[in-house]
Amino acid sequence: MANTKDKKVMIIEDDKFFISLIAKKLTDSGFLALFANDGKMAFEVLAQQTPDIILLDIMLPDIDGFEILTRLKKDEHLKDIPVVFLSNLGSKEDINHGKELGATDFLIKATVTMEEVVKEVEKILKV
Repeated sequence: MANTKDKKVMIIEDDKFFISLIAKKLTDSGFLALFANDGKMAFEVLAQQTPDIILLDIMLPDIDGFEILTRLKKDEHLKDIPVVFLSNLGSKEDINHGKELGATDFLIKATVTMEEVVKEVEKILKV
């Protein structure tokens, strides 16, 4: 198994069932999972802990993922954290917009397995 010890993955997602699935897969793979159900909660968690990577949904109840990414990239302490969009929105426009804002990658929930998400995290974190 790759050395994932102490690597923190933050999941910003409003679907609690999806959070539980991905958090379990990540923790089973040796990662520490942090999560937030909306943008406000995400920034509260980020004020306390710095993840190694963020998995970010676009459609959230308060602040959308594009705005969250924009704020992250403007923050001196958070701007270098890799952000992977993990969303059901997957039009070419959404993907291009996410990458223009600084997303490392863009995965479509409907077509990606939990194993593929973990592999993407491992690839980006080089673990």
